[in-house]
Amino acid sequence: MTLSRLSTLLLAVCLAAPLALAQPINDTFLFSTPMTAAPQTYTGTNVDATAGATQNPIASCTTSDGNNSAWWYFHATAAGTVTIDLDGSTFDTIVTVLDGDLAEVACNDDDPANTGSDFTSLVEATVAANTSYFVRVTGWGGTGVREGDIAMSVTGAPITGPAGDSEDNALEMQASATHWETNVGATAEDGGDPISSCEGATNESSIWRTFVAPAAGAYDIHTISTPFDTVLDVWADGDTSVPSTYCDDDSGSDLTSLVTITATSAGQEFAVRVRGFGGAEGLIFLTSSPSTATAEEAGPERFTLSAPFPNPAGGLVHLGATLAEAGAVRAEVFDALGRRVAVVADGEVAAGDVAWTWDAAGQPAGVYVVRMSTEDEVRTQTVTVVR
Repeated sequence: MTLSRLSTLLLAVCLAAPLALAQPINDTFLFSTPMTAAPQTYTGTNVDATAGATQNPIASCTTSDGNNSAWWYFHATAAGTVTIDLDGSTFDTIVTVLDGDLAEVACNDDDPANTGSDFTSLVEATVAANTSYFVRVTGWGGTGVREGDIAMSVTGAPITGPAGDSEDNALEMQASATHWETNVGATAEDGGDPISSCEGATNESSIWRTFVAPAAGAYDIHTISTPFDTVLDVWADGDTSVPSTYCDDDSGSDLTSLVTITATSAGQEFAVRVRGFGGAEGLIFLTSSPSTATAEEAGPERFTLSAPFPNPAGGLVHLGATLAEAGAVRAEVFDALGRRVAVVADGEVAAGDVAWTWDAAGQPAGVYVVRMSTEDEVRTQTVTVVR
């Protein structure tokens, strides 16, 4: 991405949505603020927070969720109990702890041990080792003050900031899976980041994973669905003393990144690094999957997946494909967390043009992935749902 492109984007954002500057930076889970240690007190606000523009699950422990939430996250390095106490916040709070699928782990509206009249919250969550969690703080939606300053004391099981913050503590990247992490609060590598073959020396905050090929062959690694501009580097055999073997800035959709790597044998290890272009930060979706065959290897494409229309969409989305020959296909839609939300086709399809529709009316705003697969090939497109 060039500097002129970045300047144009920043200008467009400022002109299109000047009021967004008043919102807390951690207004959605996509830009959660990291908790880097415990015991420690974290502060923030939900003043002018929006009512869940993107996935924003309502707390189960109350009948009046204010829905104006601020978000944090932490990575538990050991199993145990994490206690989060909002005593000292200036409004009637609700706090939930959620896992990586945004499923509720624990929730509290009013701490029964708090004898005052501030109606703040305290929650105790049982956490697993080497697992990341979200913390959502919102206001009670009934009569009273539902927004204000947040003071959050965190104690208990050891936690740390961004998982995979350095090459030395890189997490394993599973084959054919999507992982979420964040580079918010990530630090630069000691002595500078290893050199990127497409972006030069960087020395920027980054997150790391290690991919071990389950078999010889080609694999796609990408950051599609990440809500900001990424740069992706991969080093074959984990050798980061040289410039990256593979690098990409914008080959994925919406300025995200995609590389196709080649493993020469099962068990070959690759070092994977993701960073934001120009220091951009937020939640990262990092996916690996067997690569579709190149044209040189497989000849003409057996099918193509058309771009969804309209895009962005708020209701009915038209999907289509063109098949060179008849066969079994499956077309699915996944949300930004990799959860299947719809199966639009599953069965035998004749050769030629085919069309389907997906009704996005009941889905939260966000980026969704349309995935179509045959026995040996996969194609994806993205569609943005707006409200």
